[in-house]
Amino acid sequence: MATITADEVVLSSADFVRQQIRDFIIAGRFGPGERLIEASLAQELGVSRGPVRDALRDLAKEGLVVLRRNRGAVVAEIHVEDVLEVYAIRAALGTLALRQLMSSSTLRAELVPVLKALLRKAKAREARGDQHIFVEADTAFQTAIATGSGLRRVGAMFAQTSAEAKMFVSALRVRYDEEYIGRRLDELDRLFRAISEGDLATAEAVWQTRFRNAAKEFVEAITFGPRDTSQWPHLFQLVENPEQFFHSKRQSTDG
Repeated sequence: MATITADEVVLSSADFVRQQIRDFIIAGRFGPGERLIEASLAQELGVSRGPVRDALRDLAKEGLVVLRRNRGAVVAEIHVEDVLEVYAIRAALGTLALRQLMSSSTLRAELVPVLKALLRKAKAREARGDQHIFVEADTAFQTAIATGSGLRRVGAMFAQTSAEAKMFVSALRVRYDEEYIGRRLDELDRLFRAISEGDLATAEAVWQTRFRNAAKEFVEAITFGPRDTSQWPHLFQLVENPEQFFHSKRQSTDG
């Protein structure tokens, strides 16, 4: 009896539409604040408006879309607190996943060969020369850690925030040069070795550093931040000297 591989699974109409619109947003085809017109999307995707409407509702739950009474669905705008919240969540979920992984030699033994294969993809020539391919490979490595922990909700929540993280890259027009990608690959190497060796302290340190640095990079790509950072004291722990940072940003934009 023939078996069906994961790549051969056929998506339902609703899943297909949701994935297509998600990909459009992540790739930057629709920018922050831009309207998502049901009729146009339905025509392009060859479906009725019903699946498109359902998909937009689902994407609103993921944080990629905002449903507004007078404007319908629009791509979510990106604010500093949004970036920091997403990365605080991802950092915390990763810590939970790593601690669970390190407590189970069975889970770790199952995950190591998966991470090794994903690390190989991230290091491939294609990934080094194409930012999109690298981001996908890097995200897949991170997600494998979350899902490989066996904590179902941790894996699901991490996968959901991955879509937002990838949208930040395109929407904020963040560009990664070869030197930057090299540094990120070095971090993946250290993280892989730490997990392979059962070194929880090093794995946690690398993980937290990666997400703190990523948060800073995205924040720096946003024109200005909130005037009162004390509203989110725990989120802004991801950015050193937030008041000084945003004050200097505000002066540069006001001038």
